[in-house]
Amino acid sequence: MSSHDDRNLPPLPDEVRFAVSGFRTEAPSPHQQARLHAALQAAEAQRRTASVRATRKPARSGSAQRGMWVMMGAALAAVLLTVGLEHTSSGGKAHAVREALPLREVSFHIPEGGGWVVLPWTVDRHPEGMAQVTLETPAELDFHQHSSHLPAVQLVSCEGERCLHKFSTDAGSVAEPLRVRIHEPGHYVFNVSHASKARHIDETFVVRAIR
Repeated sequence: MSSHDDRNLPPLPDEVRFAVSGFRTEAPSPHQQARLHAALQAAEAQRRTASVRATRKPARSGSAQRGMWVMMGAALAAVLLTVGLEHTSSGGKAHAVREALPLREVSFHIPEGGGWVVLPWTVDRHPEGMAQVTLETPAELDFHQHSSHLPAVQLVSCEGERCLHKFSTDAGSVAEPLRVRIHEPGHYVFNVSHASKARHIDETFVVRAIR
């Protein structure tokens, strides 16, 4: 690709630049891990949309280049995420199998006064025992205030409009549903990561709440 083409390429997405920054520290924080996972989910959704459009009409060369640039950025983020996580878990110990599940949407009709929506997480895929959970939520929901049904929930931090929580939960066949309370209509994104000795699963849920 020529230097002229390079100048015409759009800048890397913020999520990829964030991934590069996290990689340089060689120790991604829980917030970084959650945001990287969300970035990969968004890139995959954009790729599927682009594929549908491509079947309807021929793509222009400029659009094709931009699409390729986005996909390269997503691939870069995936590599950086994998390398960063392997670095933090190194030391001769066996690594848990890590899985990133496709984004799932949940529709929710809000009852009078608000209500609980169940996120269909897959913590039952772990062996019997306990799983450690990291949950990123919209700050406006104040998840920590409505989490008395979960044991030992910790509010780790809030950055901008997102908050990060940690807790442990029963895994396997005795796993409980993951519930969040919503009062107002809107579009809510939840990134959840749960880990046991054998598996580490990342999931993203988009809740579309209406009255």
